[in-house]
Amino acid sequence: MSGSAPTKFSRSGLADVAALAGVGIATVDRVMNERGNVSEKTTLRVLEAARQLNLRRTLPSVRHRNIQVEVILRGPVDEFFQRLNRAFGKIGSELDRSIILHRSTIDERRPLNLARHIAESAADAFIVFSGTAHPALLAAIDDKTTRGIPVLTINSDLPESSRTAHIGPDHYRMGRTAAFFMARMAPAGGSVLVIVHSENYRGHKDRVQGFIEGLSERSENLSVVEILSGQDQTSLTQQLVYKALAKHQDVVGIYSAGGGRAGTGAALLSLGLAGKTVFIAHELTDESSEMLKKGIITLILDQNPEAQARQALGYLLRHFEYTSDFTLSPIPFSVISMETIENYQYGLPVPT
Repeated sequence: MSGSAPTKFSRSGLADVAALAGVGIATVDRVMNERGNVSEKTTLRVLEAARQLNLRRTLPSVRHRNIQVEVILRGPVDEFFQRLNRAFGKIGSELDRSIILHRSTIDERRPLNLARHIAESAADAFIVFSGTAHPALLAAIDDKTTRGIPVLTINSDLPESSRTAHIGPDHYRMGRTAAFFMARMAPAGGSVLVIVHSENYRGHKDRVQGFIEGLSERSENLSVVEILSGQDQTSLTQQLVYKALAKHQDVVGIYSAGGGRAGTGAALLSLGLAGKTVFIAHELTDESSEMLKKGIITLILDQNPEAQARQALGYLLRHFEYTSDFTLSPIPFSVISMETIENYQYGLPVPT
């Protein structure tokens, strides 16, 4: 029993649920008001029908135990992971009361801490972000999945592990998309700088690979002359970009495959190149929105963390048989310009 007070439904509402579930109205009434004497299989069918019909009430739980789900994201937390964390919080609040979501962040510079956290956790399922594949982390994931505990990677994949599924955008395709626009926006040719958080970061490596390959296919006059690792540090990125721009006088474009937007913008402003250099960056944030509106950033590629959170939780709902109405699908990403920024608002889901 959930302990909630019975809710009275119209006969038409009960009839709609009954028709969709293939049961009688009396059975629907017993399930909705938790009066018992209905099999778990039939109860699940009735509740699934009620969800599909979007009945405006808190549905009862048929579960006999709570499901603990651990969501472990990257620390230190930047604006992208704030968005992803908020999305998990919002969607988690809409789930069945028997699903308990635990959200935490672990410093990415300490992969052993992440591995230990997973190994010691008694959670029933895990959603994990890690940009690098540390052997201890892979072993911890393998131990869980071997025991039938689902482990999903989110945003950045760990294909070396036995993770149950990966939820995230196609980073390689995002890099190729950036190359497409770079080639179109700088047709005269010249040098291009690429900025990454770390050269060991899998998602950023995939984006850079896609960008370089896409650029070589689409332009004979553009070439990547340096790949700069700014570690998501504004001052370091600014110094690196400033020196690279001073060294390469023919730079016509910068692709920030991850992090370093503010530092790159500061370097461009200090040299009077803001708005004159094609600058393509990732992630819709307060900071990047303002830079786009001011013409410092040319385009933003947003990877839609809200959709990633919903897909990850949807996968687990199907795994634990809360629903059968879920299909894993590609995560859409958005290309945002100065002309379309008003259609987007940081803190709200990106339209898909």
